[in-house]
Amino acid sequence: MMFRKLIIILLAAGCSFAVTTKQIDDIRAKSSLSEEDAQTLAAFIDQQFDEMLNADDLSGAVKAMDQLTLRKPKEDQQQYKSQFAQTLKENIASVMNVVDTWEDKTFAAGFQVMMARMASQLDSSEFFQFARSLSKSSQPSSRYWAVKICLTPNNISTIKQGGQGAEELLADLREMANQEDTALVGRILSKLCVELNNDAADQMLESLMNNRMEIYSKGEARNEYCDAELFKAAASRIQTGSDSLKEPFAQTFAYIVEKYSIALSPDNMLEAKSKAQLAALISEIEKNILPDLGINDSSITSAIGKQDYQALQESYTKVFGGADTEGLLPQQLGFTYPSGQAPKSLGI
Repeated sequence: MMFRKLIIILLAAGCSFAVTTKQIDDIRAKSSLSEEDAQTLAAFIDQQFDEMLNADDLSGAVKAMDQLTLRKPKEDQQQYKSQFAQTLKENIASVMNVVDTWEDKTFAAGFQVMMARMASQLDSSEFFQFARSLSKSSQPSSRYWAVKICLTPNNISTIKQGGQGAEELLADLREMANQEDTALVGRILSKLCVELNNDAADQMLESLMNNRMEIYSKGEARNEYCDAELFKAAASRIQTGSDSLKEPFAQTFAYIVEKYSIALSPDNMLEAKSKAQLAALISEIEKNILPDLGINDSSITSAIGKQDYQALQESYTKVFGGADTEGLLPQQLGFTYPSGQAPKSLGI
């Protein structure tokens, strides 16, 4: 709390009067700003940050933030846009420099997400530094917003063109992908990889797929349906010749089907929520992803629909392969499992 109060004092130092939203709405309606208008706008942003930092809880902080986001610049307001962006950037930087030192970790994580939301709405590559900071957070929600910032059209273009800060940002995102094993962050990273559609995307997708494969192998996967985006992204890169993704794609899918089979076995220990998410994920992969790879087979989904354990085992071997059978996936994609013709089994 001490660090939050310190920032409040610093931000409030330059603002000795309360600025109303009506004043800002009037300024926002102008085609050009006077020096006094610019100062009033800057004071308003400082004031809202003061209210955010002094809020009793996150809901109060969000209300103060909403007053800012409702008054973000319009496309044709260059003076307003310049002043808004500069003052906002200064305030966000002040918070991000100390947010990890706050004793209230829940409030700190929430504030990181709020800073990212405001940065992403400004659609500026200047905020890559915040994405880099968020990518190193221990909080999945913060890492999610590290990627979300990048997914605006302007920022995607800047990254692809190698604009200022893009190389450093990609390096940090690759490092994040190397460690990332949550479905939530993996989903948004997969969407970024689709947009990038390059070697850096392949590296991140391979890391994500290998990490999720490891999580599935231990029986620790959660929010399984989120992995649909990862499979879609990997399939799109496999289509363009990314061979390194073929085996992780098939092995992870094999783990997913094997995990579902537990629900149909006599010793069923699978939670109902996980069972439903796995069924939806398998159906999505079989019906909407595998056909793009030249595999038109829905026997696994059919067996799940019938809740037929024996049919599921037979379909598993048909698609993935067995001791004496080459599966449709390795045959069509042209790869061999490290363990031979059959994929590895779950270690649970």
